[in-house]
Amino acid sequence: MKNAMKVAIAAALLSMGASAVAATSTQTSAPIYDITHLSGPVNFGFTAFNPALGTLNSVEVTFISTISGKLRAENTAAAQTVTLGSGALLSLQIGSLAPISVSNLYTQNVALAAFDGTTDFGGTSGVKITYTAQPVTSSTGLLTSAAALHAFSGTTLASSVSGVFAGSGSGNVTFAGSSTVNTQAVLTYNYTPNPVPEPETYAMLLAGLGLVGAVAAKRKAKKAA
Repeated sequence: MKNAMKVAIAAALLSMGASAVAATSTQTSAPIYDITHLSGPVNFGFTAFNPALGTLNSVEVTFISTISGKLRAENTAAAQTVTLGSGALLSLQIGSLAPISVSNLYTQNVALAAFDGTTDFGGTSGVKITYTAQPVTSSTGLLTSAAALHAFSGTTLASSVSGVFAGSGSGNVTFAGSSTVNTQAVLTYNYTPNPVPEPETYAMLLAGLGLVGAVAAKRKAKKAA
């Protein structure tokens, strides 16, 4: 009887624990249009992780952008290959956590001849590039530090994004350009949910407890006799 009781209770507890499997909760913001021309930060409207769901293991923030614009460069040195870029620097502020910054940048490598003597972004030493609707996706990777998990589990979640035009070129190059960036953010919580026992688990546990009661009653009856 004792062995049967132990087996029933152990099986019930094991079944309760087995239901705690990894899960994700994803929030996708509405698109933000023309981020490079914003006058200030825009709130994404994310909500914090609800600890009642379980234990938060990691957080991932992904920015999805579509970048269009124009790039110009003039090489004023020896022949070289330059890298031109245009896009936005996105910064997400979560409570007191250090800002999470991701650069969504569309780039092109261009070979330019030595300076031809005229700064006109043309000829052999200059270039003008027009591009449309280039997709760029960047992720923070998984944030797992105690500080990050705590910040994303607060009662309030202050999130915002602002953009700046960015460009780069190696060597002695005159660079200019403009861009339009449409973007949205995806916030993913990876967590282990609190175990929720199935109905049959309760039945198994009650059966085990019933055995406990039966054994106790039998012992009491023997002592009374």
